[in-house]
Amino acid sequence: MHSLCPSRRRDYRSWGGTIAGEHLVYQPRSVDEARAALTGAGPGSILPYGCGRSYGDVALNPGGRLIDCRGLDRFIDFDRATGVLTCEAGVRLADILAALCRPEPDGSGWFLPVSPGTRFATVGGAIANDVHGKNHHREGCFGRHVVAVDLARSDGSVTACSPASQPGLFAATIGGLGLTGLILRARLQLRRVAGTAVEAEDVRTDTLGDFFALAAESDRDWEYTAAWIDCLSSGNALGRGIFSRARHKPGSAAAPPSVEPRLAVPLDLPASPFNALTLRAFNTAYFHQLGSSGARRVRCGRR
Repeated sequence: MHSLCPSRRRDYRSWGGTIAGEHLVYQPRSVDEARAALTGAGPGSILPYGCGRSYGDVALNPGGRLIDCRGLDRFIDFDRATGVLTCEAGVRLADILAALCRPEPDGSGWFLPVSPGTRFATVGGAIANDVHGKNHHREGCFGRHVVAVDLARSDGSVTACSPASQPGLFAATIGGLGLTGLILRARLQLRRVAGTAVEAEDVRTDTLGDFFALAAESDRDWEYTAAWIDCLSSGNALGRGIFSRARHKPGSAAAPPSVEPRLAVPLDLPASPFNALTLRAFNTAYFHQLGSSGARRVRCGRR
C-alpha cells in the first residue's frame, strides 16, 4: 500500500511557522493503515499530525516521524435525535459544520459545542490540544464534549476510552498532545442551538473599567465573547479597546461557512511590516473603526 511507504518531507509546519525540519511522513488512508504505520515504524519517536493549525510546534517532530491523519476523514454515524457524532480523527471542524450544522425549517439545528479560532483544525487535533473557543466561559474546552475515543497504542492494541471505561487514559488523552497514542475515531456531543445564525455586537470601551463591566455583563447574556485591547495606549486612554460578543438568534438560519479557507495564511513576508510606529498607527485606526460616534455596531450572520 503506497500510503504506508513513508516519504521524507520538509513542508510540514505549524501555523505559527516556528520551526521547520525534515520529517519521515506516513499518510494512511484508513484506520487499519494508521495502526500499521504506528506499529510498523520501528524504534524512535513518532507523532500524529492534523492540519498544522497550531501556533506552536506540538505536532512537529523534526528528524523524526509523523503520521499525517488527514486521510482519516470519514463520518461514521450521526444521531440527529441526540446530536452525537462518531467520526474519524482527521475530519475537520469545517467538514462537520458543512455536513451536519444545517438549519431546520424553524432555523434551529446542531452546532459545534466549541469553535476555536480556526474551523480548519481536525477533530483529533482539537482533542489532543483540548482547544477552547469564544464560549469558554459557558461551555469549557473541547474535551468536555468528547464522549469517547478509540486510541491506537504502540503495541498494536486499540483501546476504547471514555469517562466510564479507561477513565485515566481518557483524561490523559484530552489535551495530551498525541502522547498517549493515536486517536483513530471519536464520539462527540454536538450542541442544539435555537438558531444557526448569530446576532453580534462590537462595543468600544474607553477604559479598563468599562471593559471589565462589559465583560461581566456579557458573560451573563451572551454565548460568545472576545476583545481587542490597545496595549500601546496610556494615560486616559489606558485599556481602550473593542469588545465583541455574539449569541445564537432564535429562529434565524445561516448557511454553513466554506469548507476551504478564503486566504492562504499565514503569509511569509521578506520583512516584518510591524514596528512601534506602524503598530501605534494601526491600533489607533482599529480603535476608531466604529466611527466617531462609534460606541456600538450590530451584525447578524453566521458564526
